[in-house]
Amino acid sequence: MRTTRTALLVLALVLLRPEAASAHPGLIDDGRSLEASCRGVALGAETSRRRDSRSSADSILCLGYMQAMQSIVVLADEQGERLFGACPPEDTTLGELIRVFLAHARTHRSDPRSNAAVAVLTSLQKAFPCRSTGRPPGR
Repeated sequence: MRTTRTALLVLALVLLRPEAASAHPGLIDDGRSLEASCRGVALGAETSRRRDSRSSADSILCLGYMQAMQSIVVLADEQGERLFGACPPEDTTLGELIRVFLAHARTHRSDPRSNAAVAVLTSLQKAFPCRSTGRPPGR
């Protein structure tokens, strides 16, 4: 358990570093590229139309990135305080997290080079604030 938490924390720190962004196509470079990738996931969930391989690749990037963020956002210290200031309920689905991120991204246009991890964490902190203790509501 401790090894998993440590590995996830290291992953989070790598994702939060500005140098982690890349200029290569097909990668999540910033908040806007993640938003573009995730739009296909949201659209695919609403329609059953067939998508081309590029939109499928974008969907995979979004799903993988957001699944990692879903794992990271629940990390807590020894006292149960969430490390990243967001407290989504345990039954929050990946699709719900993606919708929260997309809604926030649409209404908060920022620097096009903004870090994707910061954009996701900010959206989750606003949608799922922790109590003043840093713990999820009800704990």
